[in-house]
Amino acid sequence: MDSRGTLATAIDHIFEHLGIDAIFSREGAFSISLTVLKSAADTEYEFGDGTLVGNIAKFEMRISDIEDVGRPLPNDIITLDDVKYKIYAEPLRNMERGTWDVEGLLQS
Repeated sequence: MDSRGTLATAIDHIFEHLGIDAIFSREGAFSISLTVLKSAADTEYEFGDGTLVGNIAKFEMRISDIEDVGRPLPNDIITLDDVKYKIYAEPLRNMERGTWDVEGLLQS
């Protein structure tokens, strides 16, 4: 197996063992089940004289899981156990890992 195949196998194992079940949806278009990787460190933003802490999560989604519906777009929703995150920025495609890297803002 070449290095690219080894990496693809490793990524599949990571999603299998560390992934979280989620729903990826676009209003009025589709809703699909998939597995995502989530990281959600607090992010601080300077705002005037103060600092705000944002409720932002970073997700990795396998390209192969969503290729039938296209790419993720801003305003798409990722739902984890009834908690919704709206994709707020242009997703980045990570060709080496075969994933989309997206950031979602917690919806109240």
